[in-house]
Amino acid sequence: MRRLSLLAVLALLAVSCGSESSSGGVASFFPADNEVAGWTEDTTLGQPGVEVFATKATAEGVIDGDVEPFAAVGFTSFARNYYVNAAYKIELRVWDMGTATKNTALYDDLVASDPLYSANTWEAQSIGDAGRIADLGSNWWVNARKGQYYVEVKINQTSSGDAAARADGIAFLTAVVAKI
Repeated sequence: MRRLSLLAVLALLAVSCGSESSSGGVASFFPADNEVAGWTEDTTLGQPGVEVFATKATAEGVIDGDVEPFAAVGFTSFARNYYVNAAYKIELRVWDMGTATKNTALYDDLVASDPLYSANTWEAQSIGDAGRIADLGSNWWVNARKGQYYVEVKINQTSSGDAAARADGIAFLTAVVAKI
């Protein structure tokens, strides 16, 4: 009897340690196919469905190096998914930083002191509580914060300064932030 109870507890723990369901948490902010007109999940990248990670070790396994500034502040969970339309591909990341105060400090500090962010020229955008965009040459990188959530979109572009990719990236991120 005791062995059966222990097995039941271990089974419940295994289920609870996996990805969050799409009905709650950061996964709930990810658009379904065509929820943002023309965009569908890109199942050629990553795992099908929204991938959710609750620890630095699990997040580090999929975004080598990018997790450090978020882990230093103490993220609660991180999720990502990929999308595609007729012309472009998007990687969407959503970080739950636990509090708006921690998220605001992180958002400001990234551009000031993290080399991955500070190496870029950012332009402010009216998305969420604060937003910005940078042209990386091969991608547009759009970031926003709203409450305790930090949201990022990277969208490929056909050439540096691709205005259509820029507009699509901003529109996609704006739609996600509106769900928060």
